[in-house]
Amino acid sequence: MNARAQIIVQLSPAEMESFSELVRALESGAPPHAGIAIGFDRFMAILCEEPSIRNVVAFPKTAAGLDPLFKSPTPVALDVLELYGLQPKTTIRAS
Repeated sequence: MNARAQIIVQLSPAEMESFSELVRALESGAPPHAGIAIGFDRFMAILCEEPSIRNVVAFPKTAAGLDPLFKSPTPVALDVLELYGLQPKTTIRAS
């Protein structure tokens, strides 16, 4: 694995080695799934005989897209964004 990936995921070389086969396989691209991937939440709704996936979603969001459990998204410091080569398009105010 390259050094940049190791910095981003913050894993030791030994920990990174456990992902080497996956990374090597994904270098050729993601495997095809023909667009029929059902999704875990929908699958659980079917198994639990729930009419809506909202009743089985592990990490639900509010209508505004906020996660009440983890209080996210949260503002990110500019120095953190620069570390990953990102630039904000707009500023989000914390409430």
